[in-house]
Amino acid sequence: MAAPGADVPDLGALDPVPVKKTLVVVNNFVATTARFLNHFSALCEERLSGVEAHLGRLETTLAILEAKLNSVPELRDIAAAAAAPDVPAAAEPAAAAAAAPAAGGATIKDDPDYAKFFKMSQMGIPMMVVKQKAALAGLNPDLL
Repeated sequence: MAAPGADVPDLGALDPVPVKKTLVVVNNFVATTARFLNHFSALCEERLSGVEAHLGRLETTLAILEAKLNSVPELRDIAAAAAAPDVPAAAEPAAAAAAAPAAGGATIKDDPDYAKFFKMSQMGIPMMVVKQKAALAGLNPDLL
């Protein structure tokens, strides 16, 4: 930085940078950048293929585990017994939520506090996670 009282040289009096030198510098920059980007993309592709292979192994292992679990008859009986009580329990909050709008006139979906949780549900986030977040926010998760 120049001091307030220092003489500033007149840049118009200086000779311009030769065009060939400018072209060499720009060409070097482009070549170096292209080399870097090629190396970076190859590295990313290699890592991505490794993740894909790992994911494939996990999917195969999960399929084998599910097949093994489905082959155990005792687990089928337990799963069927556990699923039966959940159906009426899930219907009760829905009935309570349906009765509340009829009395108040406004629906819970119109409430701005609950709007983000309905949006999360529409985006495919599991309902249990949405209910936990609603409870953390101090809202009644049964109304979702």
